Amino acid sequence: MPNRPQKRGGWLSGLFRKRVPEPDLPPPLRAIVVADLFEEGAAVQRLLRGLGLEVEMILGGEAALPKIQDKPPDLLYLDCWESRLEGVGLLKVAAYYAPDLPRRVIARIPGGAASEPGTELVELGVRTIAPVRLGVDSLAEAVVQATGRAIPKDVLDLARATLGTRRAAERVEEFNPGDLLSGRYRVVGTLGRGSFATVYEVEDTELADATLALKLLSRSPPTADAAALLLREFEVVRLVDHPNVVKGYETGEHEGRVFVTFDAIRGTSLQEWIEDQGILPVGPESLSLLAGGARAVEALHEADLVHRDIKPGNLLVDESTGLLKLIDFGATLLPQDPRESTGQVVGTPSYVSPEQLRGDTAGNPRSDLFSLGVVLYEILTGRRPFRGANVNQLLTRIANEPPAAPSKLNPEIPEELSDTILRMLHKNPEQRPLDAAGVLERLAGRNALDIVPANAPERVVQSLFDIGDDFD
Repeated sequence: MPNRPQKRGGWLSGLFRKRVPEPDLPPPLRAIVVADLFEEGAAVQRLLRGLGLEVEMILGGEAALPKIQDKPPDLLYLDCWESRLEGVGLLKVAAYYAPDLPRRVIARIPGGAASEPGTELVELGVRTIAPVRLGVDSLAEAVVQATGRAIPKDVLDLARATLGTRRAAERVEEFNPGDLLSGRYRVVGTLGRGSFATVYEVEDTELADATLALKLLSRSPPTADAAALLLREFEVVRLVDHPNVVKGYETGEHEGRVFVTFDAIRGTSLQEWIEDQGILPVGPESLSLLAGGARAVEALHEADLVHRDIKPGNLLVDESTGLLKLIDFGATLLPQDPRESTGQVVGTPSYVSPEQLRGDTAGNPRSDLFSLGVVLYEILTGRRPFRGANVNQLLTRIANEPPAAPSKLNPEIPEELSDTILRMLHKNPEQRPLDAAGVLERLAGRNALDIVPANAPERVVQSLFDIGDDFD
């Protein structure tokens, strides 16, 4: 049988059709993140991956050196906060094999380029040194500076959106805007959700549409006494009438579920400030603001209350008044509280006091001073005084190791304030000062620097989340 000619354009012709060459795209940047703690390295790794880089995280300089020598990365991120990382020594050795590597380094060092290790890195040729953890935009700028490679706008926009999505992940709505709770409170939006309750921003239709935060018990709370705990938290707030403490208003029920109403504070928490800005500038406004936090703690202690969960997420800056407000009283001890002798560790691990670890916080207000000292340390230096690769190591350091002086990490911190913070972090409660607010207020008159920039984030912040969610 004679072979039939194949029609032009038939299935066979497709095999020989000339392909249009695709444009050559540069390979993704390869980065190595070297950190001393997993949580620090993982946070940077996530951000760099969001910016389109291929990222490998390595704990410790000793483990990182062979990989850097074998194949120098396009970008090297060094977290030089802990002495055991020896970031400067690592780079000195690595630069011997790859002389141009220092130009591709982003280093995070307490005190920045003005510190002793920062000066050494500058001499090695490092151009990008940050004193605090970098956010999406600042990290993107640092990547461009260190590598010379631009980050596409769509990639940067997606990274920003991803960060916003993570922050909003807990804002799961059960009730929609416009829904009426208990026939009185019209839902505006969801502020937050914990294991015990969901917090909504609501308008009180009986009080000229006043805006409040309404904390509604979950449909399936984790404990049988959740309703009693929520009402007890409200009782604590009603015992303290102070401008630096969130105010409580009403209790009630919706569909058989208990709720309480509080101030809906429009502003930002110190935790969000740390995430967005990394550090609070030292100046009269910032010191006066932080003094408000100390006054709130003093007001609780004058009412024979111990908060037991002082942390940045529970201190909110009210943009309408400029005051710092203390919130979340789920762990607070009332006078003659039956929970005093439980021996259970209560609070958030990074901020608990040594005596909290021993379970003997009952009636000891100086435990709150320790936690407040951790907050002051973190917000003014950009790092916590005690850190660990896991919770056990963290708690061991809290119980046994003295922290570095805050003024060594941030030279702008006055020595008097640095010493006061160290005294607040003393292992012995009896050695802690009771006049932290007075120290902050005195120092506020000696400096000149504003606290909140014009572009500070504006948020309506949940007033009372459940405790114990933050174990980082």
